[in-house]
Amino acid sequence: MLRVYVLLLLIIFTSCSKKEVNYSILGEHKTTTYLLLSDRISKEEVVDIANKFISKKDNKEKISICFFLTKKKHETPFAIVYFSNSKIHEVKYPFNQKKFNAFLNLKFNENILNHWELKHSSTPRQVFIFEKDKQLFYKSLQVDFYSDKLYSEYSELIVNIDTLENNEVKFQLKNNDTLRYYIIDKNKDLKTFHKNSFTDIIHHKMK
Repeated sequence: MLRVYVLLLLIIFTSCSKKEVNYSILGEHKTTTYLLLSDRISKEEVVDIANKFISKKDNKEKISICFFLTKKKHETPFAIVYFSNSKIHEVKYPFNQKKFNAFLNLKFNENILNHWELKHSSTPRQVFIFEKDKQLFYKSLQVDFYSDKLYSEYSELIVNIDTLENNEVKFQLKNNDTLRYYIIDKNKDLKTFHKNSFTDIIHHKMK
């Protein structure tokens, strides 16, 4: 009997201790809803939200939910839940906390002039501007949650660089045309300026 009481108390404590996850609707499609969250949540919390979502009559026609951390057009969701007949049949949640921690604790030997950590992203990255043989280079490391590798790497020579207001850095890479350059702003967001307009950064093809 004592075991039953202990189990009941444990269930009550667990249900009461669950934090409320706040989110907003980023967009709607006929079969998919896009949710925006301020912080990354666990896979269990993703499933909880999905179960509540599909329990509502208005969402019976939906087949998936995509979870985002930013409003950027080219950002990928950090989690996707697929439904079938109002039941979850697949949850894609590639985030790995151990790999994330190892990625952010990497040590580097380059003569680093600027370093940005883009943590609040579905694909966390580290971005560098470093000097080698009296030349400046740009390097982007992107954590790889989909393979045994820790990260993917892209590196390129910088041909033009300038510091703007509010600690923004503007630079142009050797493999780009003269109309495209990159800006890393004070909020550590990487953007590209192309054909006289700003757009969210289009990810490089990693090596």
